[in-house]
Order: sequence, then structure tokens, then C-alpha cells
Amino acid sequence: MDIFWTIFAGVLVYVIGQWVVRFVIDPIVAFKIELGEVQHALLECKRDILNMKNQRDLSERLNLLAARMIVAKRAIPGYRYLAKIKLLPCSNQVFKGYQYLNNLSDDLSAGRGNVGDGNQYLNELESIFDVPEIVYLKLDLEPSK
Repeated sequence: MDIFWTIFAGVLVYVIGQWVVRFVIDPIVAFKIELGEVQHALLECKRDILNMKNQRDLSERLNLLAARMIVAKRAIPGYRYLAKIKLLPCSNQVFKGYQYLNNLSDDLSAGRGNVGDGNQYLNELESIFDVPEIVYLKLDLEPSK
């Protein structure tokens, strides 16, 4: 009978572990990937956002990223509690980023706004999503004498 309980306990631990991975850890990883995609898009398209010209492709991409980010956030059970212990960004911050991405997307698709508007959007979005600053270094590759 001891063998039965040992095997049962092992199977139970395995099932609970798989449940935690599938329903808690995987959605968190998916959400972090979406946040990374937003950061990547902001870094990659910085120049286009600053120009604020009519750019339908970029507008659609930002709209899609905003929607995917919110969907990934909603897939995480107990998001509020995980945000309280600082494992995830707070819901207000994510929703604010969603709103800014949608507003930027709308302005880009309509061709509204000027360079100052693009700069304002970028500053807000970079602070919300913790986009790293790009530092350009000039290297002196001439041999020293």
C-alpha cells in the first residue's frame, strides 16, 4: 500500500506542477514577450513615429501590438496579486500604455500631428514600457602612436 501512495503523490505533484506551468507561468512569459515586442517596435520605428506622417502599416502594427498586449495580460490568472508583489507591471500602467499606443496609431493612420506630438508620444511610451536609451558611441579605431 505504501507504493500506491508514493506513486499517487508523485503523479499528483507532476499534475500540479504542469498545471502551474500551463496556467500561470506560460501566460506570464507570453505577456513579457508582448511587452518586448512593443519595446522593439518603439525602438525600430522611432524615426517614423517622430515624423508623424501618414503611415498605415506602422499604425496597423501598433494597433495589433496594443491588442495582443492586453489579451496576454488578461490571460494571466491573479494578475492583480502578481502586480502587487512587483512581478508584473500594474494594470493602470499597462492600460495607459495601451491607450497611448492606440492614440498614436490613430494619429499615424490619419496623418495628424507634428514632430512635437511624435516626440511626446515616444517620451510617454518609453517611460511606460521602460524602453532603453540607445547610446551611440564613437570609437577611435586608429592605432595609438
